[in-house]
Amino acid sequence: MAKRISLSRAARLVGVKRGVLQQQIRSGELQTFEGEIVLSDLLHAYPDAQIEDSSMLERVEQIIEQATFINPDSIARKPDNVALTARIMSLSENL
Repeated sequence: MAKRISLSRAARLVGVKRGVLQQQIRSGELQTFEGEIVLSDLLHAYPDAQIEDSSMLERVEQIIEQATFINPDSIARKPDNVALTARIMSLSENL
């Protein structure tokens, strides 16, 4: 899958204002998909751009993967509706 980045991030990476990239998009020089630019297309348009810290992009990918991961064990440990109802009733009596 091609690496996509936001328009704002792309502008910071190549050292131009976001409006410059927006003009290039309108003129057809750059393509976007859902507001993001493919990193390889950006580097093709800006071959002198120095993408020094790719670790930040990798870290963002890791965070996204961890946020979308669902542990099946954690689902099995959730209390059922009867237990939750009993706990709510107990707490409301204490109040």
